[in-house]
Amino acid sequence: MSFNQYNENFKIETEENGLKDELGDRIYSYKIVSKLPFNEVRKFCMKELQLCYYRNNKPDPFAPELMKFMFVDKISDDIGSIYSYKVKRPNNS
Repeated sequence: MSFNQYNENFKIETEENGLKDELGDRIYSYKIVSKLPFNEVRKFCMKELQLCYYRNNKPDPFAPELMKFMFVDKISDDIGSIYSYKVKRPNNS
């Protein structure tokens, strides 16, 4: 894995950067390393890294949608944990 330091709290590895799916929607996928708690990492991802909304809380049908946010593994207390984050940006957005 090749993580880039985003700021003092986050290291990020981009797995997919706007690849199109079968409907033409763009998919963005990341791995994040952080010592911060789960909810703070999720908030950072959804508000700063790649803006998105929960499916049932989208402001409009073409708003970016959270596909996945999950804890993957704890590395250590000094380094933190790995999280997986995936967003779908609809074709018409």
